[in-house]
Amino acid sequence: MNTFSETTVDSIVKAFQELILPVSGNLKTKVSGPCAPETPVAGAICFTSNPEHLLGLFQSRVSAVGVHPKMASLVKDAPAHIVILTTKNTKLAMTLVNQKFFPMPCLGEPFDSHQRIHSTATISKTAKVAADAIIGPHAVISAGVVIGAGVNIGAQTFIGQNTIIGDHTRLHPLVYIAHNCKIGARCEIKSNSTIGSYGFGFARDDKGLNHHVPHYGGAILEDDIHIGANTTVDGGTFAPSHLGAGTKIDNHCHIGHNATIGKNVIITAGFIMAGSATIGDNCVFGGTVSVNGHISIASNTSIAPLSGVSNNITVPGVYGGYPPMPFKDHLKAQTSLQHLPRMRRAITRIVNHLGLKESES
Repeated sequence: MNTFSETTVDSIVKAFQELILPVSGNLKTKVSGPCAPETPVAGAICFTSNPEHLLGLFQSRVSAVGVHPKMASLVKDAPAHIVILTTKNTKLAMTLVNQKFFPMPCLGEPFDSHQRIHSTATISKTAKVAADAIIGPHAVISAGVVIGAGVNIGAQTFIGQNTIIGDHTRLHPLVYIAHNCKIGARCEIKSNSTIGSYGFGFARDDKGLNHHVPHYGGAILEDDIHIGANTTVDGGTFAPSHLGAGTKIDNHCHIGHNATIGKNVIITAGFIMAGSATIGDNCVFGGTVSVNGHISIASNTSIAPLSGVSNNITVPGVYGGYPPMPFKDHLKAQTSLQHLPRMRRAITRIVNHLGLKESES
């Protein structure tokens, strides 16, 4: 059970006064933490845009409930002990409130309150580590590494030579960062992920033997990037692979060498991207999408789950399937698939009725 420092509803409203507005209740009410609207907790705050949650919340002892303005008429009879707030974006409000007032304690605190750099960490004499950085047990910081202010390096994480880690970035335990990488500020990389490692490239000789192509480029991650667990971003052959600011990548994804991904891209679990592909800004990819190598996808493009992108997409829009088609057509095609056996039987009956040979039909 997480324990958080108490705050007041008034403090929350003041912190996000452009996003969250008070409706009713005592703003001096104390809040002890967040909760889900489906499972209310006494003293907590929650946000919901679903009217079905209100009955259970009003029967509980939660301290505050944030709702969409469209639900204002439904909360006018809320119990006196619950503070009612409104926000046009309940998910964003929940996220920002929880980040500021109820942060998870698993990262951001030293392994030992008296020891910011654990005694078992191995740090090169030529590395530059900010005074307030936290480095966990058995972490390895190689020669020429620069670690910025407020950085948190988890246990058994490895950082290769000449890599730069920007301010307030968090690397969970068991992360591997290769040589010559640059990680921006406020990034988060979760456990068992690999950034900038050698890409998958081989040259075959006349005997059929494969020789690995050296990769020198590393990877560049701009500011505010999230990398999920068990995700790989391969380094470039000569120039670095490049991820734009604000991009968020889920667990179990693969980004091939020489890849370029734009700003504020959302990539969900199981995504596979071959080498030398380019993705524009503000794109969204559903689960287990595959992207072919040496192609480009226009900015502001969305790809439905289980799709395969084999050629360039030059016109922004929503696509699905393999090869991708406009999403409405993709839905029609998917719906039609279940009717194919019946249609096939019907066609066979028609062919037999007309007395046609198979080759003629």
